[in-house]
Amino acid sequence: MTPHLLPHKIWIILFVSVMTSCALHPPVSEEIVFSAPIRHKKVLRLAEFSSGFSKSFHLPVYVSRAKEKYGSEFYNALNPAWETGLSAYGFAIHVGDNLSVGISPGAIIFGSGLDFTLKLSETDYFTLSGNLYRNMEAIYQRRLYFIDGYGFSLGGFYRHENQRFGNTSPIDWKKVIPSDLLGVRGLFFLNTPQIRLRGFISLGLEMQYKTPVLNIGVSYRLPFFNSPVPYFD
Repeated sequence: MTPHLLPHKIWIILFVSVMTSCALHPPVSEEIVFSAPIRHKKVLRLAEFSSGFSKSFHLPVYVSRAKEKYGSEFYNALNPAWETGLSAYGFAIHVGDNLSVGISPGAIIFGSGLDFTLKLSETDYFTLSGNLYRNMEAIYQRRLYFIDGYGFSLGGFYRHENQRFGNTSPIDWKKVIPSDLLGVRGLFFLNTPQIRLRGFISLGLEMQYKTPVLNIGVSYRLPFFNSPVPYFD
């Protein structure tokens, strides 16, 4: 990477970060699920610099039932920004050998997210994530396959996410729709010399209106993060 290109890349990252949206983005710290163990004497290690995107899909019956209590005559559809999670940039830090911390600064403060993934055994992992829009998710997963640049894990999740009709400001939290989901989740991994990415798909039951909700997402290592990772005492 030539030095004169670095400022341009920094400006691009800062500009794109203002588009960070409201929903949960894919946990950055999940990179540890498909990371080969590295034994070292250092405490902290910068493991990944990545970007991620996620989207929730609700059935029309969910929208119609929610509209009776939380909607208005002016808004008939859910706000798409609250169904979409975007982390323009985030980074994961290993704390020792069994914990990864993911930090997504977002646009200054709004849209910021924080997540943790704890390695419970050689194949089992627990992830906890949240953001400033009062969304959170807990994931337990087991890595079933990881060889030759490909990986797959399967698990269950609990997710609390907020939805809303319209885009009025400031946010009227009395009109925000709280949704609690329980379901199953699969995580896929691909690593080649050109790209390193993870994708997930989850299907959950929304507990208030008893309707299924589909979530999909993808995260990928940013192209300029291709040098050996630094260590910190």
